[in-house]
Amino acid sequence: MATARLDRFVRENFQQLRCNKYVKSQESEERICGCNRDERWHADCGVPVTPLPSREGAAADGPLQWDSAACCLRLPTNAHGRIKFRGFGRLRSANCPKFIRIQSTGIDMEALWALLTDKDKWALPYPDFVLSVNGGAGNFLGFSRKFSEKLKAAVLNITAGVRKVWIFTHGFNVGVAGQFGQVLEQASFVGSDVSNIFLIGISTWGNIYNNQMLEDDENYSKGGATLPGEHMRRYDYEKGELDKDSSLKRLDKNHTHFIMVDDGSEGCSGREIQLRTELEKFVVTKMRTIGARSGRPCIPPVVQLCVEGGKFTLLTAAQAAQEGTPVIAVRGSGRAADQLVWADEVRRLPAASRPSEAEVRAQIKHLIGEFVNTSGPMERRALEKALFRFAYESAEAFPMDLLTVFDPIEDTDLSRSVLYLVFRHPDFKDDTMTQVVLAMSWDRADIAESEIFSAISESQLRELNMNRLFIKALMYQQKGFIELFMDYGVSAVNVLNRERMERLYLKFITQGTQQSERLLARLIQTRDNMESCKCSGGAQKPHKFSMSCGIEEKEILLLIGRIIKTLTNDVLDNIYTEAYLTDNPSADPTKDLYPPRKRDGSRKFNLQDLFIWAILCHNMELAVLFWKNGKNQISTALIGRLLLQHMAEDADSNDEMELKSVFEADSQRFEELALGVLAKCYERNRDITKAVLIRELPMWNSQTPLAIAEGSQCLDFMHHSSVQDLLTMIWMGGMVTNTATWRIITCLFLPFLTPFLIFKTHRKFNYMHIHEWCKQERSKLNQSTVSLDNQEKARLINVLEDVQVVDKSAVNTREYLETIMVDEVVESLEVSLKTRQQMRMESLYQKRQGFMNLSFLSCLQLFFMSPLVKCILNCLSTLMFLSMLSYIVLVELGQRCDPSKPLHWTEWFIFMWVLQFMAEEVRQFSHFRSLTTKLNGMSYWDKFDLLLCSLFITCVVMRLFFPRLCDWVQCVYAVTLALFFLRFMQFYYVHHTLGPKVLMIIEMFSDVVFFVAILVVIMLAFGVASLSLRDESQKLSGAMIKNMITIPYWQMYGELSLEDIEKEVDNNSVRYVVTLIMLGIYMLGTNVLLLNLLIAMFGNTFDRMQTSSFKYWSYIRHDFIKEYYYRPWLPPPVIFIIHIMRLSQLVYYKVLRRHCCKAEPRPRKSDDFAMRLDLTYHLRLQAFEKQVTDSYMKEFCVLHPHPEQE
Repeated sequence: MATARLDRFVRENFQQLRCNKYVKSQESEERICGCNRDERWHADCGVPVTPLPSREGAAADGPLQWDSAACCLRLPTNAHGRIKFRGFGRLRSANCPKFIRIQSTGIDMEALWALLTDKDKWALPYPDFVLSVNGGAGNFLGFSRKFSEKLKAAVLNITAGVRKVWIFTHGFNVGVAGQFGQVLEQASFVGSDVSNIFLIGISTWGNIYNNQMLEDDENYSKGGATLPGEHMRRYDYEKGELDKDSSLKRLDKNHTHFIMVDDGSEGCSGREIQLRTELEKFVVTKMRTIGARSGRPCIPPVVQLCVEGGKFTLLTAAQAAQEGTPVIAVRGSGRAADQLVWADEVRRLPAASRPSEAEVRAQIKHLIGEFVNTSGPMERRALEKALFRFAYESAEAFPMDLLTVFDPIEDTDLSRSVLYLVFRHPDFKDDTMTQVVLAMSWDRADIAESEIFSAISESQLRELNMNRLFIKALMYQQKGFIELFMDYGVSAVNVLNRERMERLYLKFITQGTQQSERLLARLIQTRDNMESCKCSGGAQKPHKFSMSCGIEEKEILLLIGRIIKTLTNDVLDNIYTEAYLTDNPSADPTKDLYPPRKRDGSRKFNLQDLFIWAILCHNMELAVLFWKNGKNQISTALIGRLLLQHMAEDADSNDEMELKSVFEADSQRFEELALGVLAKCYERNRDITKAVLIRELPMWNSQTPLAIAEGSQCLDFMHHSSVQDLLTMIWMGGMVTNTATWRIITCLFLPFLTPFLIFKTHRKFNYMHIHEWCKQERSKLNQSTVSLDNQEKARLINVLEDVQVVDKSAVNTREYLETIMVDEVVESLEVSLKTRQQMRMESLYQKRQGFMNLSFLSCLQLFFMSPLVKCILNCLSTLMFLSMLSYIVLVELGQRCDPSKPLHWTEWFIFMWVLQFMAEEVRQFSHFRSLTTKLNGMSYWDKFDLLLCSLFITCVVMRLFFPRLCDWVQCVYAVTLALFFLRFMQFYYVHHTLGPKVLMIIEMFSDVVFFVAILVVIMLAFGVASLSLRDESQKLSGAMIKNMITIPYWQMYGELSLEDIEKEVDNNSVRYVVTLIMLGIYMLGTNVLLLNLLIAMFGNTFDRMQTSSFKYWSYIRHDFIKEYYYRPWLPPPVIFIIHIMRLSQLVYYKVLRRHCCKAEPRPRKSDDFAMRLDLTYHLRLQAFEKQVTDSYMKEFCVLHPHPEQE
C-alpha cells in the first residue's frame, strides 16, 4: 500500500520531458537538434524534421532556439525508487540510495519538499544546515596530495559537529562530488557517525551514463520486479566503459539520494542549475514557515562551496548569490574557484589601488577566455556579467558579504568560515537565537563566545531561552556550550528536574557507543536483579516501557542509584532512592540537608548529579567541568576516583585491558585534582582544611572526605601532610603532639601526674564550670554590644552554645567548629562595624583561645581517651595475655589433661580475655552499614582475627568437652599461641619504621604462595620418580605418601640422605646412577634456580614497597588510629564494663525510649573523624573550598594550557 501511494504521488506531481520539436542547434555545425539528438532519433520518434526557419519567419513557423518548455512533451515520470550498484557498495536494499526523475521547469516545490521530508516517502529530517557543493565534474588531476588531504580534512570539519546536514552535489563519482563521497565513506569506515549527513546528488538526467536502466519500461522488459518486503522498487545499475570525449558520467555510490533533472536533452550539462537554486531558496523559506508555526528557533543556512569547476560553476555561484545564498570559494583549487577568489581580492582592495571598470572587464575577458571553445556568445556574456558582479562595486554588484575565500592550506577550519559568513547574512544578522543554535550545531562554543555573546546586550541575553539551550547542550554533551551558559548565569538547580535527568540518561544509553551499551547492559542487569528479588505472588500492573530494551523511563534513576551503590560497595546507597526522589512538601530544606529540596518540596538536582552522569557516561571533560563549578570539590573528586576505580575493576573482570587502563588513568587524574585542592587549602588555612577533611557530607551519604579517600585507597591523598597532621592530633588526643613517650608511660602508671602534662591551650576549658563561664560571657556580651542589631547579637550569643553540642571527647572537632563559627561572626561584624564591639568580639575570640585551668578529672578524661594511651593499654594487656597463654601451653596444659582435674584459673582468665576480644571484634564489625560493606571492608588483620577466634573456639570446645584428646588439644593450643604472637605485630603499625616492614612481610607472603605452587610440582616430580627407583617392592601406604613429600622437601635444605639411598639401591645398578643424577638435577633446580627466583621476587617486592612504603604506612595508619579512637579505653579483660554500658544505652535509646516514650532516637554527635554541621557552616566551608579550587585551577591552567587533554 505504501509503495502504491508513493507511485501515485510521484506520477501525479513529477514528470519527464521528451523532445517533440526539431530545432537545429545554432552552436553546432552538425545537423542536430537543440536537445543534442540527431535527425534520425527524431524521425524514429515521429517528430518532423524541418529546415531551420529564417528569422523573419521564426515567429510564424516555430521557435528560433530550442527550449524545453516549448519543445518538449510532458509525461508522468517513469524512474523512481532505489539504485543497487552492482559489484560494489550498498548491497542491502535499505542502504541503496533513493532516486527520482523530475522535470526541469514548472515543478511544484511543495510536492518536492513533501517527497523529501514526509515519513511515508523519503523521510529526510529537517536540516540544520544545507551545503551546496559546486565544482568541477571532471577528475582533479591538478590537485597536490597535500592540498587534497587538507581539503578532505576541511570537509570532515564542516560536517563533524552538525547533527542534520543536507549536502547538494552534482551526484557523479568524479570531481568534487566524488571527493565528498570518498570522505564520508572513509569516515564511516573508521567509525565516525555519518548517519545524519545526507549527500543528495542533483544532476541532469541526460548526463547520466546508462540512464535507461533506471526507467520502468526498460527494467520490466528485462524481467525486473518489485522485491518482497520493500517499499520501493530496486534497480540494477551496471558499470560500463566510457569514452574519453563522452559527456556522460556515472553516479557516485556514496550518495544517499539522487534528484535527476530532465529537460528533454541528452548529453548537456548544467540543466539542473535553475532547479537547484530554487530548491536552496525554498528550503530556507519553508523552514522559516515551519519554525514560525512550531516555535523552532533556527532557520537552516544554505551555503554554496565552490571547488575548482568550469563555466557552470560560475553561473551557479552567480545564481546562488542572486537569490541571497552565501558563496565560499576554495583558494588554490583552480579554474572557476580561483576566478572567484580573484574577484573577491579585487573587490576588497582599497579605493586608491582599486582598478578601473575597464581594467576589470579586460581582465575578466582574459579569464573567461578559457571557456571560449565550449561556450556560445550568450554563455560568454553571462559568465562575464557574473564575474563582474562579484569583482566590481556597481549598482548591480552582489553584496560583498555574500562571497568569502577559504584557503585549506593555511586553515582547515571550514566551519568557522561558514559561520562567519552566515552571521553576516541578512537573514541571520539580527537573529541571536538562530546564531546560537547554528553555533551549537557545529559545537563551536569559541565562535559563539567571541562573535555572539561578547557583543550581546543584557536585554538580548534575557530574551534568549538559555535554560532550553543548556538542556540541549547537555543532551549532546557539548562541553564548550555548557561552560559558556554556566558562565552567563545558567544555574543547573533551576534547569534540572527528575524528568530531565532521566532524559539525559535515556539519551545516552540510546546512542549506541561502547560506553552507552555498557551502561545499558548494567541497567538491564540491575533491573533483572531487582525483579528477581521481588515477590512473585500477585498480579503486576503493566508498565509503560521505553525504547531502551524494556527499561521504563521513570525507573532509570532508581536503577542508576543501584548501580552507584554497587560500584561503591554500598558506600553511596542513598543517591537515588524512591524516598529521596519523591516530593515532600513538609520537608525543611534548612534542616534536612539531604536530599536537597526546593521550597515546594520537590527534589533539587545540582552539579553533583551531573557529575555522576558524566562519570557514568565516561565524559571526562564534562566531569571535570562539573567538578570545578560544583561544591565540595575534594570529596567530589574522590567520589569520581572511586567510581572510575570500580569501573576499571569491572573492565578487568571482562578482560578489557585497554579500557581498564583508561579508567585507571582517569581515576588517578581525579585523585590528583583532589590532592591539588587539598594542598592549596592546607597552604591557605590549616585548621579549616582539617575541618574540611572530617565534615560529614549529606550528598555523599554522610561520608567524610577522609573516609572516602580511605575507602578508595588514595595513597597519595592519605600521605599528604594535612591528613597526617590530623591523624597525629587525633592520635595524641588532647595532648600536644611533641609530648615525650616516657612522660605518657609515667602518667599511665601514676595517673595523679596527668595534670603536669602539656595539653593544647585552646583545649584547656574547665568543663566542670563551663556553664558558669558561658553565663559570665553572655553578661559581658550584653554590656558591650548594645549597638548591634538583634540578628547579629543572637548569632554572637549562640556561638557559645553551639560548640557544646559536640562530644567533649572530640577535642579536635570542638576546636575546628569553634574556629569556623567565631570566624564567621567576626568577619560579618568587620564588614558592618568598626567600633569597640568589633574589638570586643576579637578579644572574646582570643580569650577562648587562651589558657584556662583544667580540673583533675578533665585531665584524666583527655589522657585516657586518647588513642595513644588506649593502644598502650591494649599492648600491655596483650603482653599479659601472651605470657599467661604461654605459661598454660608450656606448664599447665600437660599436667591437667586428666579429665578429673579442674581447669586452672589462668585458663579461665584466658577464656574471658578472648571472649571479650571477640565481643570487641563483633562491635567493630557491626559499625559497617551493610553486609557487603562489612565483607569488603575486612583488612588482613580482620581476617586474621577471624581465624584466631575460630581456632580458640576450637580450643575451648576440645578442652571442655573432649579432654581425652590431649595431644590434639595441645597442638591446637600451640598453633593458636603462635598466631597470637604473630598478631602482636599489628602494634608495629604505629611506628613509622616498623610499620612499613610489616607491610612488606604481608606482600612477600603472596610471593611465597606463588613460589610454593611451583615448588610443589617439582617436588612431586622428583619425589615420586626417586621413590619408585629406590624401592620397587613397596605397597601403597601412608608412609610412602609421606616420603614422597618430606624426603625431597628436606633434601632441598641439604638433608640428602645418601646413606639411605645406598642401603636401598645397589651401587652397581642403573637405578642407583639414575637416582643420583635426578638428585643432582633436583638440587640444582631448587637450590640454585627456585630459591634465587624467590629471592628475586622478594627483592622486587621490597624495591616496589620501599619506594612507596611510607605512603602505604600512612594509609594503614588511618585505620589503626581510627580503630583505637572508637575502641573503649579499658582493655581486656575489663573491657566488658564499657560494653555493658554501651549496650544499656543502645537498649534505652532504640527500644525503651522510642517505643515507650515515643521519642526520637539519640542523635549522633560529632567526633574527631566525623563532624556534623548545619547548613550555615556547610556553606562557609563550601565557599572556602570553592575559592581555593578556583585559585588552584588558575595555577594548573598556567602549567597545563589544556587541562582537559592531559
